[in-house]
Amino acid sequence: MINKKIDVIMIDPFDQSISRVDLEENPVGLTLESLKKIMQCRTIDVVNLGADVILVVDDEGRLINDNRWFSLGSNTFAGRCILANTNEDGDTITCDRTVEEIINLTKFLEEGYSEEPFMEFIAL
Repeated sequence: MINKKIDVIMIDPFDQSISRVDLEENPVGLTLESLKKIMQCRTIDVVNLGADVILVVDDEGRLINDNRWFSLGSNTFAGRCILANTNEDGDTITCDRTVEEIINLTKFLEEGYSEEPFMEFIAL
């Protein structure tokens, strides 16, 4: 079976760019290694933004002192991120948003910006 590519949006706060990139997908889906390579990170996490839109984030981004930050809507993120969609099976698929839509929702934060990481535990 031939590998195919999915078209996603990369938000890169280091060079303050938002662009479309192709990720190679093997027969069983996107590989963790392909995501980590393009994002230049060691670990990832997926944030569900609603309406079948996901943001793949650098899971250690908030812990790295010299990382660059951006806001997307009312949320802040650190490091490079990938914006994509999911289908009814939960598979990552081509992003249906335009770069212009994401540019209008994104603000790159000044160099040196940081937030103190915290954890909150709520008793059930």
